[in-house]
Amino acid sequence: MSDITDRPVFTGQPVPLAVRVPEELATFLELLSDINGRSKTDEYRVALENHVIAAKADKRVQDRVQQVMDDIDREAKAKREVLSSILGPSKSAPKSAAAKAPQSKESAQPTEAPTAK
Repeated sequence: MSDITDRPVFTGQPVPLAVRVPEELATFLELLSDINGRSKTDEYRVALENHVIAAKADKRVQDRVQQVMDDIDREAKAKREVLSSILGPSKSAPKSAAAKAPQSKESAQPTEAPTAK
């Protein structure tokens, strides 16, 4: 059996994970670890990585992710509208690009008053 990956795809500090699996699955993974020359921990990790990689490529998962992201956007918009109503129209309106643009050196320096001679 060839693995999708034999090397760690996900990096970072490992965290402990306790999972209960049916005895048949545990036996199968234990035998695979012997066949592949890996520890049981590495065999479980590879199996989990392969599952995540396959899930990321699954169209149904991608569709569901898009639905969740759309839901998040709708909820955020609704919350922004409520919060904006608390601030009132003058403070909740987004600032114009001109108001956000930095001033040029010339406009940022105060003008000098004419001196009397």
